Amino acid sequence: MKRTLILTALICYFEGALVAQTTTPPVGFNTVTCLPNSDTYCSVPFAQTWDFQGLISGTPSVVGEQATIAPQGTVAWTTDQFAGLYFVRILTGAKAGMYFQILNNAAGTLTIDLAGGNLTGVATGDGFAVSKFWTLGTLFPPATQTTIVASTSTLPAGRRTQVLLPDLFGTGINLAPTRIFFIHAGVWKEAVTGFPTASNVIISPDSYFIVRHNNVNITAATTFTASGIVELNPVAIPLATHSAAQQDNPVTTARPVPVKLQDLKLVNETGGIYQVGGAFLGSAGTLPAQRRDQLFVFDNTSASVNRAPSKIYFYVTSTSNWREATTGFPVADDVEIAPSSAILIRKYQTGTGATMVWTHSY
Repeated sequence: MKRTLILTALICYFEGALVAQTTTPPVGFNTVTCLPNSDTYCSVPFAQTWDFQGLISGTPSVVGEQATIAPQGTVAWTTDQFAGLYFVRILTGAKAGMYFQILNNAAGTLTIDLAGGNLTGVATGDGFAVSKFWTLGTLFPPATQTTIVASTSTLPAGRRTQVLLPDLFGTGINLAPTRIFFIHAGVWKEAVTGFPTASNVIISPDSYFIVRHNNVNITAATTFTASGIVELNPVAIPLATHSAAQQDNPVTTARPVPVKLQDLKLVNETGGIYQVGGAFLGSAGTLPAQRRDQLFVFDNTSASVNRAPSKIYFYVTSTSNWREATTGFPVADDVEIAPSSAILIRKYQTGTGATMVWTHSY
């Protein structure tokens, strides 16, 4: 019943358009306005088409940081047709929601990069899908681009729109973006020595990117339209922690509709401790010294470069509700995170530095 209601809401959602399918996931779109002289924080709450969907056969074979899985039934994949730019999403079972990049494939097996994760509990019959990552080239095709204003040269003065990727692997807080890209002469390029082509740079499905219109020649807003299939399956997002300090995680809800803080399923409401179903450490009170994990949001409606978070939220375990870090600490359970937007989760030090996994579903 819950899934039916969510799907109905998706189909009727006024900021986008969704079409129900009977044999495949629904498809849809939504839009974000990218203001001039501004950074716009965006994400893609849709997947590209599923190139394969099936059930896992047997127990995955694990060697170091790689694992090999096979589907039930007979398939005839071309060798390495999914290598590099594709990922596996586990749809059901103990690891439902997790995704893993495909390193290579044979005619009937997929070898994936565990990237510090594991497949503990994955068993015969668990569902999975194969999908292509969004890349700069597929998300913003240069030949038909209206969101990104093309640069007139590779020199800083000639650059127009730039796309920045956040630091996904750095340690600490207030991490600066690590990579910058722009379109020149019909090709995506990275702003490093030699300006290498960058069309195949992957946009992580659980993180965001920044569209920077910071050039006097960009005087009008553009529109970013995200479209694709709606993943009604669980989505799992790893949240890094540090043993002795706070750690920032640039993430997204990965959902194409507004989601209330109380519906994010970040917190295990039986207490502020880490348990299954809770990846967010609750705070003992509203005082700064009592706060633990915090959630930051960004307001794209006002023009700003090097945008700071507009709101900060935390969860108070003694009152079992979300609060905003402002005068009076108002209850924020019903505050909504917009689709195609960005959030930053600042994890409190854990003592162990263990990665937590935030899993949520409709």
